Amino acid sequence: MSENNLEPPKKSTGDHSLTAVRAAIAAIPMAGGAAIELFNALITPPLEKRKSEWMESVATELQRLTQENRITLENIVNNDLFIDAMLEASQVALKTSSADKKLALKNAVVNTVLPNPPDESLQKIYIRLIDELTEWHIKLLALFDAPEAWFHQQGLKPPEFVITSSLSALLHKAFPELQGRRDFYDYIAKDLYNKGLFASESLHGNMSTTGAFQSRSTELGKGFLSFIKEQ
Repeated sequence: MSENNLEPPKKSTGDHSLTAVRAAIAAIPMAGGAAIELFNALITPPLEKRKSEWMESVATELQRLTQENRITLENIVNNDLFIDAMLEASQVALKTSSADKKLALKNAVVNTVLPNPPDESLQKIYIRLIDELTEWHIKLLALFDAPEAWFHQQGLKPPEFVITSSLSALLHKAFPELQGRRDFYDYIAKDLYNKGLFASESLHGNMSTTGAFQSRSTELGKGFLSFIKEQ
């Protein structure tokens, strides 16, 4: 086998989901034929494009890792966890237009063939979380996992609070566009808490400056962030 074997096909065949939808439309009396033509014209091309781009992104990353001698092709073709993750992540990738979520999915798949991946159960949990969470869930979790490091990674100076601060004040400094959207980010934070990823149920309440910069992600949250991060 050579690295070229990683080249994905430009167009897939036998897509059972699309076939089922076409069959259902065709079964509609009178309007079926016209409706399926509309489906083919409007839905199939962008879906095939999305599928092709997804497969291309994963293949490109795997090729890079083989060229860097970090993995071998045997790591891929003989790895059931990779195949499971690829199949599950592909279903999620086709459902989203979010670049951040697609990147998280790609990193998750690739990380299954790198050393010390999470066990099978955790991998399934993490991929399901990518599907369920929004971009803002991931952004908030990453910020509060290591606030000071996050600001440095973004090329920003960490805010300097006087005497006291709060997690919401830190959030406003990181994402000014969320100011005035308390209901929205409170919902995101509570959802992360309920899913066991975030250690604080509320972003409000005064605390010391040192306290505001402490990590708020749980062990599950840290594992999730590591799994969706490029290694």
